[in-house]
Amino acid sequence: MNMKLSICIYDTLTEDKIKEFLPLVSQDRQERILKATTADKKTQLLLAGLLTLKELTELSGLSKEELDIKVLDSGKPILCNAINGKSDLGFSLSHTPGVVAFYGGLSQACGIDVEAMPPADDMDTYVKKIGTLEQIAKRYFTQEELDFVFERETFLPSRFYMLWTKKEAYGKLTGNGLADMEVNVLSALPASIQSLSFHIPEKRAYLTAISTKPIDVLPTRYTAEALLESF
Repeated sequence: MNMKLSICIYDTLTEDKIKEFLPLVSQDRQERILKATTADKKTQLLLAGLLTLKELTELSGLSKEELDIKVLDSGKPILCNAINGKSDLGFSLSHTPGVVAFYGGLSQACGIDVEAMPPADDMDTYVKKIGTLEQIAKRYFTQEELDFVFERETFLPSRFYMLWTKKEAYGKLTGNGLADMEVNVLSALPASIQSLSFHIPEKRAYLTAISTKPIDVLPTRYTAEALLESF
């Protein structure tokens, strides 16, 4: 196996369940989880850590105890272990309410982003969020991208998320983050870049995986319960 794309669909875990699995993740991640102010954010951080451990052990052949994961100043996580004689396993993480995502593989740079749309049944929150998204689009999108997300002057949230997740994933691939947000992802990405985007309807979320190799795998889907049981 040389690449893995996986998502964990979850409902917020109880505090007792979070405490039970907390010792399995790194000390740094434990501290981030304990500092999180909501149960859902704690759930995201815990499941992201566990999903990373599960998939990296499969990709690398190393045990969970052997994995040496560091986070660069840019926020990009890297595996410091040497695989096949060199450190050539790239991976990326993303999480949003209801979904945690992982993408990684040997000998490739990659990025992934997942974003949940605002709840349609909470109109006040929805309207406020959409206004924020329009401002973000006008700040970071090129004219071609703006023409795509505004159809006859009507803002289309689904198209915004299609482009925004691609921008975020590309910034993670390069390691430049926000510095690459103004790249036109509709027509100006390097020819070597491959991407896969899809909708996760049960969580109203959009996901984009992007890499320097063709993405020829379907996502593996886990529930939180199935992921926890694997430990």
